Amino acid sequence: MILYVLPPNGSFSLLSVSGDTPGEAGNALGNEALHVSQVLLNHCSDTIAKGLVYGTNPAVGSKVTAQSTVKLILSSGGCPTTVPRVINRLVGTAQTLLKNAGFVVAETPAPASMCTSSKLNAVVSQSVGPGLSAPYGQTIFVQYCTSVGSTGASGVTGVTGATGSTTTTTTTTTLAGTTGVTGATG
Repeated sequence: MILYVLPPNGSFSLLSVSGDTPGEAGNALGNEALHVSQVLLNHCSDTIAKGLVYGTNPAVGSKVTAQSTVKLILSSGGCPTTVPRVINRLVGTAQTLLKNAGFVVAETPAPASMCTSSKLNAVVSQSVGPGLSAPYGQTIFVQYCTSVGSTGASGVTGVTGATGSTTTTTTTTTLAGTTGVTGATG
């Protein structure tokens, strides 16, 4: 422990209590012979969790004297961030765009009725609309196509033939569990 002896009305630098709970900050500042104001201000922060101390007024490093009053500024959580448009983007691209904007991403498969073959692995809905604001760190839910609905190619088996041919060709294509067979009849 370091003990400083100050002359009467001597000043010292205000210590940082950023990231502390209000109780921890009050104890630390009280140990410095400072008073904590009951007025708590709020400020958004992308790095300090909601309810923890973001800063003080006067600011850290400011010269204060014993018995000075310090106001705590608490974090109100993540700052508002604009949500990017990810609809019609491949799910991997959508994840990258949302994560780079500071959001957490949760993906779920979309109902097949929302999907066509051109939308496989593409996002078809997002929980917060593009261009709207959401707090930094919020979870954005996206739905993407993993199978094709009745308007697409799912569940379709096709058999085509060419008359007069003696060769038979079989082709198996996997598209969301779909098998197509083409053949020639003689």
